[in-house]
Amino acid sequence: MKRIDMWFSIGSTYTFLTIMRIKPLIKKHNLKINFYPFNLRKIMIKMDNFPFSKEKKNKLNYMWRDIERRALKYKVGKIRKNISFPLKNSNIANKIAICAQKQSFLLEYLDATYRLWFFENIEPGNTDSLKLVFQKINKNLEKTIYLSQTERINKIYEKNTSLAFSKGVFGSPTFLIGKEVFFGDDRFEDAILFVKGRDNK
Repeated sequence: MKRIDMWFSIGSTYTFLTIMRIKPLIKKHNLKINFYPFNLRKIMIKMDNFPFSKEKKNKLNYMWRDIERRALKYKVGKIRKNISFPLKNSNIANKIAICAQKQSFLLEYLDATYRLWFFENIEPGNTDSLKLVFQKINKNLEKTIYLSQTERINKIYEKNTSLAFSKGVFGSPTFLIGKEVFFGDDRFEDAILFVKGRDNK
């Protein structure tokens, strides 16, 4: 089984593309993905790097069109452009992702969350989104919210963020294989080819 570490933040738009197609790729290439939700905004502040801010209108417009094209290419559906961004509650969404990971329903949570955001413009981390997501995946929202607010989960989130920065992660999604860094959804296949080549040596 090929191991790849995936560092992500639900506040990332391009991570949507990865989540929408990750299950078939895991199966096809016999992958083991270790997921690390982290605070991307905190790292961006450290680096003074906000590539898709509202002040950069042309780049922001490009991002939405690029994601739209790639979503059609991957046959995941036609997205709604210019949805709520940046997220107001990305930390909440990411901490709940850690809880979902511990309860073994992370990919279900991510898939439902991103579908609501990109197809219905229901912003991740807010009350409406969480209620709809947990109804859809048939999990206990109250229990998960409680766990997400504990010091234990906060420490994991902070540790993931510190580790991400120390490993050279500056965006989401980022795929790590040892010290090799592959940034962006469009580098996922490169990461897969690299780990397969390394393991076959």
